[in-house]
Amino acid sequence: MGRKKVLDLPKRSVIERLEKKQAECTPAMIALLDCFRTHAFSDDDCSGQMMVLQDCMKFRVIPKSTHKSTTMYHLIRLYHMRR
Repeated sequence: MGRKKVLDLPKRSVIERLEKKQAECTPAMIALLDCFRTHAFSDDDCSGQMMVLQDCMKFRVIPKSTHKSTTMYHLIRLYHMRR
């Protein structure tokens, strides 16, 4: 009656954090760098990939920072609680 070996999978939060690290424009940037490599860094041949990357960078969603746990944040919170 031995114990079954459990797979050492990362926690769900770790997996979600790893998925979030990849930027939205990474595939477009990789395509542009690959085009530069194949066409000897010619701007004329890779203009399509440049436009795709520029559009992606222009319209990407920048997440707002929600982390507010600084010392000043807590001091202000305590000040408002005393009022």
